[in-house]
Amino acid sequence: MTLKNLVEQKMLVKLGTGGRDPYLMQNLGVSDADLTTIRSHERVIDRVFSATEILRERLIGKGVKEDDLSAQFTYTTLTALIDDGKYSPGNFKQLCIVVTRALRREYEGKRLKALRSTHLDIPYINFLREDFRISQKGNLVDAKRRWPKIKVSNYDWAKDTRLPLEYELGGLESTLLGVYFARARLTRGSHSKAITGIEIWGKSNDFEFYRNQLSGLIRKIHNQDVEVVDGKDKVRGPKSFSYNIPAIIFSSQAIATWLNGHWGLPYKRKNVKLPLDELSTDDQKIGFFKGILAADGRPHVYENRSLLRIHSEDKSYLEGVKELSETLGIAPRIQSPKGKGKQWRLDYSESKMVDMLRAGLFINQYHQQIVKPLIPSIVTLKSPKVDSSGPSSRFSKDELRCMAFLHNCHVSYGEIGVYFGFGPKDGIVYTLDAAKRAGFNARKPVKDSHHMLLKDAAKMYDKKMPPRREPASPQ
Repeated sequence: MTLKNLVEQKMLVKLGTGGRDPYLMQNLGVSDADLTTIRSHERVIDRVFSATEILRERLIGKGVKEDDLSAQFTYTTLTALIDDGKYSPGNFKQLCIVVTRALRREYEGKRLKALRSTHLDIPYINFLREDFRISQKGNLVDAKRRWPKIKVSNYDWAKDTRLPLEYELGGLESTLLGVYFARARLTRGSHSKAITGIEIWGKSNDFEFYRNQLSGLIRKIHNQDVEVVDGKDKVRGPKSFSYNIPAIIFSSQAIATWLNGHWGLPYKRKNVKLPLDELSTDDQKIGFFKGILAADGRPHVYENRSLLRIHSEDKSYLEGVKELSETLGIAPRIQSPKGKGKQWRLDYSESKMVDMLRAGLFINQYHQQIVKPLIPSIVTLKSPKVDSSGPSSRFSKDELRCMAFLHNCHVSYGEIGVYFGFGPKDGIVYTLDAAKRAGFNARKPVKDSHHMLLKDAAKMYDKKMPPRREPASPQ
């Protein structure tokens, strides 16, 4: 996790010289002698160099890690360290401009050289950090070479923003990209048409996912210390009401233009085309699908059925999700809007939900809690005792597999017998005998992978029925 600034930048501007020094000494670990040494130099640039060197030593002595140093070296902090009221008494903001100009005179040559080679206008303070061996987590110079369409703001430089450097994304990067395509909205500046930020709005049951997983994923991949805030959504109609939803809102022109310029996420989320051609490996497709399910999936449990639904007014987005699902062997059903509605729906059946849970595709903890009770119960069936010389009344593995398939059940084998699980939502478990009494052979005929019809399984069941027993207790 990225260490935040040890001093509040607004507080440094607000405090006067008399109150600023104790605040610096308390939070940064510098002493009164350190401040005297820094301010003993005549030239502003010499004071800045001295402040940078001393602050680096004090922060390391304070236990700050090397990777977290750069966030502490800002124009405001350095100005506070050199300020004794000599250059601009009572005008702290004016002194910040003086510091910026001093750094410009020192590093203008390096900046122009970097501009010609990287097409990036790198802030002067980044060259200062580099000269004093202050490591920086950001990789924007390399990212600009890899993703030439990105634009980088001063805020990105200050926050050491990171971007993945290859189209060959890993699993975590693909998952975050899936979340972006599912829920992210790109935003523009208040006085500009440039895309400068990202908003990710969730659903009312997604607070845990946003706080425990999504915010950490953004920190890990982009080095952005984001916070989850409470947003509001409203249901309109005769009985309108509002409710809380989680939201992550942050500024990063680099990330926003990376999503828009290189991955094709449109500004107004119309006609969203998933980047399926760029997801070349199974890990990337699975990771991307996990992100979409976690951010956009909505499980529904009804009295007689359950399903997971993704809905959107954007048909092209749902068609892309459907195509991705089918490449992973999961075939959902797409439905057109009803009546005057505008929402297209993509539905995954109860059996598909269970399959996806077993495959580890649900990373949203709320989804896991909803789907887990739908997994078929497991019971133990002990083989009846029969004369070893006579015919056995035990079912073969193939026969049990067939019955389990027809009932969407789970079968496994142990030394003491067969584990055969049915899947009623009320949690009732049956022996084979009780299963027949509960309507085993009353279901509609369907085919299994070996093309055995239900009626054939029922005939087999009648032929090899074990002696009648009471239902076994769940294991």
